[in-house]
Amino acid sequence: GTLVIIGIDGSNSSAEISRDILPKQVYSEYTLSFDWKVTVRETPNGRTGVRMNFYDRKDNMIGRMEVLDSGQTWRNRIQEHKPSNLSSSQYGGSLRNGKAFNWEHASVSTADIPGLDKSKIYRIQVHAWVHNDAGSGGDLYVDNLQLTAKF
Repeated sequence: GTLVIIGIDGSNSSAEISRDILPKQVYSEYTLSFDWKVTVRETPNGRTGVRMNFYDRKDNMIGRMEVLDSGQTWRNRIQEHKPSNLSSSQYGGSLRNGKAFNWEHASVSTADIPGLDKSKIYRIQVHAWVHNDAGSGGDLYVDNLQLTAKF
């Protein structure tokens, strides 16, 4: 079924859902693909998206890739959204500029993250969220989500 996360109108709120995956072996590439739509335009500081976080055995984040719909239109590069503990080479994804849109297909791959050491991946967190900064923003719908791995 379709995952639906609705931003709460007029409030500063976050809503999210995540699931952990523990790979049983080392893969050379992971790809996350899904269909998504956002029915309410993001507020100026709001962000809606789908991401994969990669963690090592000590639960340190060693990489992230994500697809964002962000109201921060002045941020024209996905790199400006990366967590401070990751280098640019450990982070990748794509960015939309805070627009409501109907169903689109999205796909991100670890092939776009040259600094991610895939031999150290112990846990993968697949995460979808709406972060709404005091306004109506980010009604997120996700369908046909697939995580694939290849040797």
